[in-house]
Amino acid sequence: MKLSQAFSLPLQVHLSETEEEVAEVIRRTGKRPVLHLHHLGLLNQSLIAVHAVHLEDEEIDLLARSKVGIVHSPESNMKLASGIARVSEMVRKGLVVGLGTDGCASNNNLDLFKEMDTAAKLGKVGTLDPVNMGATTVLKMATIWGAEVLGLEKEIGTIEVGKKADIITIDLRKPHLTPLQSYVHDRVFSERLGREGCDRQRQGVDEGPRLHGPRCRGSDGPGPRDQCQNKILSSIGPLVSFLSFQARATKKP
Repeated sequence: MKLSQAFSLPLQVHLSETEEEVAEVIRRTGKRPVLHLHHLGLLNQSLIAVHAVHLEDEEIDLLARSKVGIVHSPESNMKLASGIARVSEMVRKGLVVGLGTDGCASNNNLDLFKEMDTAAKLGKVGTLDPVNMGATTVLKMATIWGAEVLGLEKEIGTIEVGKKADIITIDLRKPHLTPLQSYVHDRVFSERLGREGCDRQRQGVDEGPRLHGPRCRGSDGPGPRDQCQNKILSSIGPLVSFLSFQARATKKP
């Protein structure tokens, strides 16, 4: 932590990932992991806590007061059967939560689009609440909140004047993105990269957009996809609008 503070760099730790880890820390120190870190003087806004699955209310409150950044890694937690982090409660108590993938050994891919989809659905299953962990919340976790956890919110995370051009462009003319109902909702639940969807085409960081990843081939003009989009939306548009209104009326983080 002294080096972290001396060079204004974050310090990352894996925190309360498994029940076994928590039990071992208690056995060795007599304290739960968060309280032990507090005793060591490590809880501050330079600390990044990854996983944070097995937390009690007192620990969440202490992390929030200390402005510790949290990284949620749902697919890793699922693969290793670690548990379900209480992300929505953390957000409601003021913690900034970013989104991560953990390593390939405990996830098998580093696809943040899939991670967004998983984070949203796991948050709903874990609370038995279909409006918990909405698409907007999860998209923020993958963008601006993630940048804030890293201490880089003034440089990246949103497209703003003065920030780096941390941009990707996405081909929306794909069957699995039809019909296009909501830019945010569809990015979280329908987007796929690589061989699955070949959606991402360009990326630029601190410069003009450059080619990155696979280039998708296909018709540039209107075709069956466009006809399908228009027909579906004209048929279900009123229903979608009603359901969207109902979801907003009961919206939770």
